[in-house]
Amino acid sequence: MSMGEARSGDGIDPDFGSFGSDFDRIDDVLEGDNGPAKLLVEAKTTVVDDFIYSEVLKDVAPKVISSLEETLERPVSDEEMVDAIKHGGEHGDGEFYERILNLAIEADNSGDTHAIQNSIFEDKVEVSDAFAIDYILRGGKRLRPFMTLLAEFGLEGETSYKGAMVGASQEIVHASSLEHDDDMDDDVVRRGKLTSERVNKALYGEGSWKQSVLDGNKVEAWGNEAINSIIDDPSESFDGIPKQASKLIFQMEADLNDGQKRDIDMEDMQLGEASLEDYEEMIAGKTGALFKSGVDIILEDHLRDSDYLQDEREEIRGLFNEYMTSFNRLFQSGDDAIEVFRPEESGKSETDVANRKITFPAIQTKDHLQQERDEYAELLLDVFDGAYDEVTSEMQSTAEEMHQEAMQKDEVREEVFEDPEDMDLTISDDAEAGGEWEEEWITNAIRMYGKEASEAVADSYLGTAFSAVDELYEMDVINDAAREKYKQMAEFVWNRDH
Repeated sequence: MSMGEARSGDGIDPDFGSFGSDFDRIDDVLEGDNGPAKLLVEAKTTVVDDFIYSEVLKDVAPKVISSLEETLERPVSDEEMVDAIKHGGEHGDGEFYERILNLAIEADNSGDTHAIQNSIFEDKVEVSDAFAIDYILRGGKRLRPFMTLLAEFGLEGETSYKGAMVGASQEIVHASSLEHDDDMDDDVVRRGKLTSERVNKALYGEGSWKQSVLDGNKVEAWGNEAINSIIDDPSESFDGIPKQASKLIFQMEADLNDGQKRDIDMEDMQLGEASLEDYEEMIAGKTGALFKSGVDIILEDHLRDSDYLQDEREEIRGLFNEYMTSFNRLFQSGDDAIEVFRPEESGKSETDVANRKITFPAIQTKDHLQQERDEYAELLLDVFDGAYDEVTSEMQSTAEEMHQEAMQKDEVREEVFEDPEDMDLTISDDAEAGGEWEEEWITNAIRMYGKEASEAVADSYLGTAFSAVDELYEMDVINDAAREKYKQMAEFVWNRDH
């Protein structure tokens, strides 16, 4: 049994403990000890790190360095500069990094070979590849491989190299989905460093998204390589996963892309058109496919050597599916809830409301108001969807009534926001349609009217998840330790603050 103590940086709640040695195995794969990936890591090392640590930075970016020194009001050491650029650091917000890349390219294009000796931009494809592999090496919460290892621990009583390899494949494919996501959203920073899309924008200019799409596809292929390396091979004594189970990773990739397409489709919806069913269908692909694939592979590997009857096998598959469906919904719903209900704790950028993204709390707020007070729901939809031309006295009156009613409720006053009194829903006399007040108003409305409704639906998800693992335990499929861990993980992903 390879159960280990929690390690800082794993991203798993320390109270759970962590599969320490198995995460070391995953690190070995991601760091390049597994054949083809090694060359890519070497490219990352020779191209990216040499550039970052090089004195070229001070040659190409004196104005940027000077600006940083002015901000700090003192000279900047090489260590501070590297920390800011490579790891995010105190001033590494991504734009600093991007500016240096742009300056480097400007110098290269102008023929200033002294500024960039042995330019890293001689092979742009190699640079793009290097930053693509860097996505994988940036770490993360590791919740996907954790759930895979937990499934193996619950079914087999121990974890293995095989389970770690499945987890590594999930992490790699997850990185590819992040690259595609950043490309579509034009994001600047991912895990404290510049996104590969912004690197490609600096390298290629117009049309950089084409390279970014290909980068994401290439990373996805590396994930398949990790799975292919542990398929049963009659010529070897290695006990791998059955070929049929390995096909689940390809189904996951198809489902993942389907979920992303549905997410894009929801971006074009108005809140008034969206339903919880739409949201859950999107989750099944975008979030659910990645989590569920690893668990399914481990389950199929376990069932092939088991004595279960066919009906029992189907029941076991059904119970695992019930748990993972609920878990995936809790994970994505919890992710949405962090920004609006726990922003002070998370450190996440608050963009969902600003972008009018249809989230779990937004849907729950709308549904709750439609059930309780239609006029409140109408005002929310008008403001959220921009379905009004001017602020009327009726809107102002309804907003004032909403505010007075909400502030009388105990659950609002008991919330852990900095000051509930600041959650104002009144609309001033000089407010205009599309004004700056809208974003704060929507946020306050969701906090005041959506939290209880969100928690009620999350409780139903938890109930389904708990019931499924209880039945698996009663069937003697998983042990008691695994049952409790499954319950803890379901609660954690809903209540987490990061």
